Amino acid sequence: MSLYNLNFFVVLQLKPKAVHFLKGLATNTAEASKTAFVTIQGKIVVTCFQLKLSDDEVLLVVNRDFVDRLKKHLKAHLDLSDVMLEELPLHVYVNTEGTVPDQNVKLIPFGPGQLVLSEKVLDAKNDLDALKAFRLKHNLPLQGIDFDDPMLLNVSDAYVSFTKGCFLGQEVLARVHNLGNPAQKLIPTEKGFQFVKNE
Repeated sequence: MSLYNLNFFVVLQLKPKAVHFLKGLATNTAEASKTAFVTIQGKIVVTCFQLKLSDDEVLLVVNRDFVDRLKKHLKAHLDLSDVMLEELPLHVYVNTEGTVPDQNVKLIPFGPGQLVLSEKVLDAKNDLDALKAFRLKHNLPLQGIDFDDPMLLNVSDAYVSFTKGCFLGQEVLARVHNLGNPAQKLIPTEKGFQFVKNE
């Protein structure tokens, strides 16, 4: 196991009726490991890693700097429902190889590795350069480090289900996906992740 701190990420819990709540708001199905919330123009509000625990409970892993933005984006919908969005006291790590021996953790796929969500503090490295090398090798950009709020398909289509049905921003993303290509694409380079013109 090779474990790295991702201590600028937090874990948010949506509960109850989380899957139903996310259906018209998130860009991906609740079963996918990545999802996003976008504007009606398809621009990123927040990208998340997610873990569906049940139809009632979904965990979202989000860069701490974007939590307030997500809450503001979801506020009207939360106010009209009984769904609660709360931060959980979980620590976030990236495991780049091997298995995690502690069975009391929750795991989310992260390229060939895993995001590890743990109630306990684990023995992990604080080596952002080594973690960046892993992310570049496996094309795993993170919001807040490699991008902020471009049109979602400029970053990746891994955050989107084109078959799940309507969601906020779906029309624009479907049109770009079906009729052409995004103008730019975020790719890993020797200097880091960069937007380049999409050929």
